[in-house]
Amino acid sequence: MTEDVLHPPILHVGGRSYRVQGTAATTFSHLPERGEHAAGRPVARHYDDDDDADFADASGGAEPSIDESLITQDTNGQFQARLSCDPEVYPMLIGKEGAKKKRLEAETGATIVIPRKGGGGPAGGAGGGAGGDVTIRGPSKAVVASGYLRTELAMAEAVAGRLLDYNYFLSLPLATPATVRQFDAFRKAVLEDPKVCPPGSGLEPSVFMKPQHLHLTLAMLKLYSDQKRHAAAQALDRLRGRVGALLAGEPLKVHLQGLEYMNDDPSAMHVLYLKVADMGPGSRLEALCDAVVEEFGRAGLLLPQDDRKVKLHATIINTRYRKRGAEQQGGGGGGDRQAGGGGGRGRHGHQPFDRQPFDGRALLAEHGRLDLGIHTLQAVHLSQRGAYGEDGYYRCVRQLPLGPSGAATAGAGEGGADEE
Repeated sequence: MTEDVLHPPILHVGGRSYRVQGTAATTFSHLPERGEHAAGRPVARHYDDDDDADFADASGGAEPSIDESLITQDTNGQFQARLSCDPEVYPMLIGKEGAKKKRLEAETGATIVIPRKGGGGPAGGAGGGAGGDVTIRGPSKAVVASGYLRTELAMAEAVAGRLLDYNYFLSLPLATPATVRQFDAFRKAVLEDPKVCPPGSGLEPSVFMKPQHLHLTLAMLKLYSDQKRHAAAQALDRLRGRVGALLAGEPLKVHLQGLEYMNDDPSAMHVLYLKVADMGPGSRLEALCDAVVEEFGRAGLLLPQDDRKVKLHATIINTRYRKRGAEQQGGGGGGDRQAGGGGGRGRHGHQPFDRQPFDGRALLAEHGRLDLGIHTLQAVHLSQRGAYGEDGYYRCVRQLPLGPSGAATAGAGEGGADEE
């Protein structure tokens, strides 16, 4: 991506907007594809001071400050404030040999205390909870406020960068018991048919989406602090009135029918998905997606490359899920992409890898009209990647009910028709 000097990306931090200038390539030029279909792992590298982008205040130039209620004073007269931050972000705040932390302290006059990364990591998956607050200390409220804002901005820059993967996403669950049975039957039929799945075709069990994970993705999210997770839950709650008026008490139904692939060569596929058709009047599904993306974008919870119109599809095969070497976890989905898919948990230190495509021509010829039927969408979920509920679907942190009665249960819906 060529840097646009006149229209740089905007980061929204703590109610203020900042223009990202300078060496922003390390911040926003990653992830050429959206969400669960993006290829490759982040390149193993250190986070150096040289990687920093420059930030200019785009909110009018007023003296930066924070809510004074965040600042406390101890018995020694020192002021301090705490900033929620997940352990995955700590290395980017510290920098190589502590250079980043030292520069933040030198620029603000504050002392920044970052917990040890091993001290109580997030439960149930990456970014699932705080490992300990970052503490900003100083001799005055002004110093602490300056240190707080500069650290918060450094966190935002780190989270927007390529070293930290999406850890949450907004989904529409499709994994009803009937869908799971039908999809499992389809998967077995493909793998057991020597004409569709001959040796060397690249098709094997791990490239298939797990039936319990079937979903539609609305947006990918990076929520690496309690504040961001709370803001995401609030954004979903704010949509209730708007979505209720949009649906007007009528169920929202979709038809999952027909296979399509992402790239141009059916003999070298990477992603195969089911097409989604809105069964109701007035393009309500499209309007719902637009409303969700708009609200989360307004709340500053979407990265620039993700604040765009949704192209709904239900992924059923993705070569990102392929098992590799010692990483022998099964197929995945929106919650298993983790910077490389294939079940890997790719983080710092992982090397990039080449995805092996599969020949899908015979599969399309035999199963191209796959029909998983008509489904009533029950809720929009704020889903946590890498963590799962008792039903096998991604752990739901918050949900926006879509049903006429207001009840929203993950996995509740209508069974589909048999495969044609």
